[in-house]
Amino acid sequence: MKMNEIKYKYDVNSDEFDEKVIAASMERVIVVDFWAEWCGPCKMLGPILENVVKSFNGKVLLAKVDVDANQELALLYGIQSIPAVKVFKSGKLAEEFVGVMSEQEVKRIITSVAGDEIDEIVDHADKLLKEDRQKEAEKLYKSVIERNKDHPGALIGLAKIAIKNDDLERAKELLNTVDESVEQYNEARSLLAIINFSKVCNKAGGLEKSRESVEKTPGNLDLLYNLGCCYAVSSLYKEAFETFFSIIERNKDFGNGKAKDAILFLFNIVGQKSELTAENRGRLARILF
Repeated sequence: MKMNEIKYKYDVNSDEFDEKVIAASMERVIVVDFWAEWCGPCKMLGPILENVVKSFNGKVLLAKVDVDANQELALLYGIQSIPAVKVFKSGKLAEEFVGVMSEQEVKRIITSVAGDEIDEIVDHADKLLKEDRQKEAEKLYKSVIERNKDHPGALIGLAKIAIKNDDLERAKELLNTVDESVEQYNEARSLLAIINFSKVCNKAGGLEKSRESVEKTPGNLDLLYNLGCCYAVSSLYKEAFETFFSIIERNKDFGNGKAKDAILFLFNIVGQKSELTAENRGRLARILF
């Protein structure tokens, strides 16, 4: 639906609130502006809210509540000072603020609930990559980087493409750029671990050759480490854990702690909340401490 077909701003009273705000927020983010005609700051904030809401091209709507005409509704939502803004999504209050703010700050708050166009582009690129439409995905990721060079989703997407193309150094460069403060950081660390495991496994000749080498020389910790890396690359995580643990049980400091580090990387790969991680985290603590 085009923006000119959407009534992006509308008045709401107490009787309509459940339908036009709560129910409507199941489909779109609804920004509710509690205001009054006599309120000077409300008149300052109003145009800012309108500009920001318009920028979402129909993804966000603005509902205006006159507190003088809807005192019970204002009381219900704890309005003590105006302008007061409440942002609803999926039938629930998701964000709120009171007073006049800059357009940039208002955009940041609403974007934190609604997401933005760049995130939608990355989501679409992720879907294309899963469908093995690599060139199309890469073009979208690069278009995002041109607008935001630090976007973690785009950096990770380009790194995945580099891994597919065996350009592991480029993948590492991209993944090391992902800031540790973002939620995708663990995914980036997991991919870095997979790259490192792949390098070791490839150098060792692959999974079967590593198995054969360990069978011939079972006490060689370097060969065991190679095998653990090959298990990890092959998604044989239980076997990988067992192999790395067999190393640190014999030598906690093997390779300056690289077997321990491998186990920590595996926690990220299989998921910090997985049963396998929970089981092996306790096991690691018992061995080391």
